Amino acid sequence: LASPDINLETHINDVVNLIRFEDLHDVILTGHSYGGMVITGVMDRIPERLRHVVFLDAAVPEDGMSLYDLFGGPRAGATVVDGMMQVPWVKAGTPPPHNVPQSIKCFNQPVTYRNPLAKALPVTYVAFVPKDKSATERAATDKSWQRAVARGWTIRTFPGGHVAQQEDPRGVATLIE
Repeated sequence: LASPDINLETHINDVVNLIRFEDLHDVILTGHSYGGMVITGVMDRIPERLRHVVFLDAAVPEDGMSLYDLFGGPRAGATVVDGMMQVPWVKAGTPPPHNVPQSIKCFNQPVTYRNPLAKALPVTYVAFVPKDKSATERAATDKSWQRAVARGWTIRTFPGGHVAQQEDPRGVATLIE
């Protein structure tokens, strides 16, 4: 289903529609990296269905921001071919559903985050902290972490790089539990 026509709204709609179709309530919604954009949009649309939201080393945007706005353009080391972005940790030719390129429309479309009920949800922000950095160093430069603190969210750290869920899946799962 990877296509240059897919955008952020497609992903938000997919999650919202799944939750509604399955008539889910008290959902613990979790997103990683770009997934922070998606879960922000889901929070804004159906906060009454959510019990808790977890941002795993994820983007924390303001209303009207795109991922490119948040990070100042494409991620270092990323390449764009035929409208699809390939990030460094994604191995070329990997079959879906894991680690495939994404449409750049996912990264340049802004998200809506205005709903007061969404802003009242309990949220945890988990920063993955690599071995070569301290949490203090990371917090001083990470705009998403700073937004999470400003919003009064619970902050947790986890040792590892940006894809710590691949480095230590059991550890990340235990943290979420």
